[in-house]
Amino acid sequence: MPSVPAPALAPAAVPAGPAPAASPAPVAPPTSAPVGPADEPAPLTRRARRDADDATALVRGPVGWALQLPSGDVVLLTSRTVVLGRNPQPTEPGVQYVPVSDDGRTVSKHHARLQWGERSWTVTDLSSTNGVAVTDAAGREQHVPADGTAPVLDRFVLGDAVIVLQPPSS
Repeated sequence: MPSVPAPALAPAAVPAGPAPAASPAPVAPPTSAPVGPADEPAPLTRRARRDADDATALVRGPVGWALQLPSGDVVLLTSRTVVLGRNPQPTEPGVQYVPVSDDGRTVSKHHARLQWGERSWTVTDLSSTNGVAVTDAAGREQHVPADGTAPVLDRFVLGDAVIVLQPPSS
């Protein structure tokens, strides 16, 4: 029987130094199926979204609303979320922080959060020391429970500081 020669082994490679760092492979942009005119998405504008889908409600911000502070100053509201207090420190992006002067120191540093909903404002007590109260439709002051939330009609009270919510002028 004829003998079969054994395969030759290649010499082991000796590393010449550290291997160069591999650069990440380029990422191809995601591909999508061709879009026909009937399947084409609407442009990302408010008007296009409203016209394209009658069931889609536009979220309107609190344009033109203002707060009259106990000092008499009027502050235009520029955000859907407003934190009020004696010395509120900005900690969240997109939130408006409004300092409320209070010589009696009945207003906490971060006393309450005013939040714009779909059509109205609510106020939330932020674990304040002296509480929050709102005026109801009958004109009576109603205490907001600690950490509770209540709708704001036209004025609310932080400690002893009365704040008037002013709607946009017509």
